[in-house]
Amino acid sequence: MSCVYYLIEATKWLPVLVTCVIFAWGYFAYTFQLVIFSQQLLAQQTICLVVFNYLFISTVWSYLRTIFTPRFSIPKKFYLSPEIYADFVQAQNDQQRDEILAYVVKHNELPVYCRTYTGGYRFCEKCNLIKPDRCHHCSICRVCVLKMDHHCPWINNCVSFTNYKFFVLFLGYTFALCVFVAATTFPHFLGFWLPHPNSTYATNHTTTAHTGQELQVPKVLKADTSSPFSPQQHNNAVPFSVRFQILFLFFISGMMSFCVVFLFCYHIYLLLNNRSTLEAFRPPLMAHGPDRNAFNLGKLANLNQLFGRSKLLWFIPVYTTEGSGITFELRPQMSHDEEARNERFKFHDSRNKGDSNNITMSFNRSNTEMRTIGTGSGVPSHLGQSTGAV
Repeated sequence: MSCVYYLIEATKWLPVLVTCVIFAWGYFAYTFQLVIFSQQLLAQQTICLVVFNYLFISTVWSYLRTIFTPRFSIPKKFYLSPEIYADFVQAQNDQQRDEILAYVVKHNELPVYCRTYTGGYRFCEKCNLIKPDRCHHCSICRVCVLKMDHHCPWINNCVSFTNYKFFVLFLGYTFALCVFVAATTFPHFLGFWLPHPNSTYATNHTTTAHTGQELQVPKVLKADTSSPFSPQQHNNAVPFSVRFQILFLFFISGMMSFCVVFLFCYHIYLLLNNRSTLEAFRPPLMAHGPDRNAFNLGKLANLNQLFGRSKLLWFIPVYTTEGSGITFELRPQMSHDEEARNERFKFHDSRNKGDSNNITMSFNRSNTEMRTIGTGSGVPSHLGQSTGAV
């Protein structure tokens, strides 16, 4: 069983391995097969190599940081103690479980505002903890992840609070790199398809059979006659393997830039509105109901929250994200009202619900066991009771 487990875990790294192979081959093909082999002017070679290496290093650096940046751990106070968890499991209905969670939130002073559809606090039964705001359980990583955006197989990791900046930079630099490579290989790509002037194809297709007049070739196809891949420079005897790699490099960079640009623009939109991918599809539930803009502080403040206050470090793959991933500032016009609703939720009188069930809770602290019993006439105030969704 353990061998199967490790085999499955190893296969999860295959997309990462494929990505690394593509990057390594792309660097070789562009640097050694295109720029150096093409016999361009020294100034052109220098510009191409400097720009390409800057974009390539930034892309790979961001990619590695996205993969290997460790997640922040969730503080112990969010976990249920064994005694309270036993009471939670034995609870007879959702209302009693919500009361237990509300008590833990009140007792441990947990800064949580996101709720479930029933109005209770979010609880992960697999990790045995009360979920912090914007935290979700990843079924692939098998752990609760702070400010989880999504699980990405291409990094074999979750895009979350600690590596979201690196993920956005990776998308941006990948798009810029692919556009640059596609643009600089395009003239050589055209030269690849132009026939050799002494070939049978050129003789039969570049002049008419009866008049001998030269056919009009579009100007764009005559743009780069200095390319070693064009028919004018065919005597350079460029190997077919090199020509094929340049052709393939153009197609790969073009397709990747087309795919990445949509994902990059979408995450810029999410970033400017301070949302995650999960929150875009399922808005956070607050005490007053679903709210897509619960954490939207304004575009500049949202950028500062992710990239930090120093704008010089925004485009460098170093960690500058503000906060702990546990608490998040609410939008100004909502924060005061949400605080008030949160307090009313914690101290809500159980008599309004007319619950006739007894609730037994044990909480072990400082070697003292506290057991409180609530009846239909009301639960003691230190044992918070939940309300339904507002």
